[in-house]
Order: sequence, then structure tokens, then C-alpha cells
Amino acid sequence: SQYYADFPTVPAGKIAANVNFDSANIWGRSRDVTFVGLGKSDLDDVAYRVADFQNRVVTPDEFPDRGYYYRSDHFNFAKAGVPALYAESGEDSVEFGKEWGAQQAQDYNENRYHAPSDEYDPNWNLEGAAQDILLYFDVASKLSHESSFPNWLEGNEFKSIRDATSSSRP
Repeated sequence: SQYYADFPTVPAGKIAANVNFDSANIWGRSRDVTFVGLGKSDLDDVAYRVADFQNRVVTPDEFPDRGYYYRSDHFNFAKAGVPALYAESGEDSVEFGKEWGAQQAQDYNENRYHAPSDEYDPNWNLEGAAQDILLYFDVASKLSHESSFPNWLEGNEFKSIRDATSSSRP
């Protein structure tokens, strides 16, 4: 992402948005979806509509103090002014409930995330991954049919960059 943000095939002002699919829900369908960076851009509006269509609730990043928004691949696009949507799998499992889902996420983060054991497991329930992929697809589809590009909200640190680069749009 750093390389593409530094050497894009089209100017940053002509990139509608960055949709960052960084991980997949391996525990089955969820009633919720977490948006890291919720409240930073008007991409939230699109994400809310799509999540609502899936009968899911949007939740904000539970740990904004950990700086996840500033540590993932979409951040290179944000620094170039491109609004970014970064979602994480929800924890409210349709099958087992919220407490179970939170336990699975905590176990993964504490014991497998970026560890040698962070490998494919044939026992995963990828229905949640499919649910999330459809959410991303629907967000991208809606953005492709919009007549205007998303922007950062007033006061956001990347808004002035977006405003400056948007003048290069036809």
C-alpha cells in the first residue's frame, strides 16, 4: 500500500476511496461489524446503509487508543487524502452470542495474531467472511454509482489533502 500510495496509477484525487479488507471473520456470521475510524469520513454513511441492509449493527473501534486506524494498509491512502473504510469482523455471533464472539477475538489476538500459529484451519466457519466480503462489495458498488466522491469530515487531519487533490478530478 505504501508503494501504491507513493506511485499511484491514477492521481489520489481520482481515487474515490480505499476499502481495506485486512482480515476475515473465521467464526461464522455476526450481527455486528466494527468500523475502525468510524466518524472520520462520510464513508460512514455508505457503510451504515450497507450494514443495515445486512441487518447488522455498526460498532466503533472498541480500542481507538491502540491506534489501529493508523497502523493498517489503508493508512497510506489516508495520508494521500483518500478516505478509507476499514472494517473488522463483528463479535456478536449469530450462532453463539456476543460473549462467545468476544472470547474468540481475544483468544485470536492474544495467541495467534502474527504468530506461527496464524494459519488456515479447516474448522473455520467462513460464513462470516462471506458476509463481510459481501459488505465490502456492496460498499464498493454503491460508491461506483455515486456522482460525487467521499470526503473526510470537517476537522479531520486528512481533509485538507483531499480538498487539494480533488481539484485534479474532471
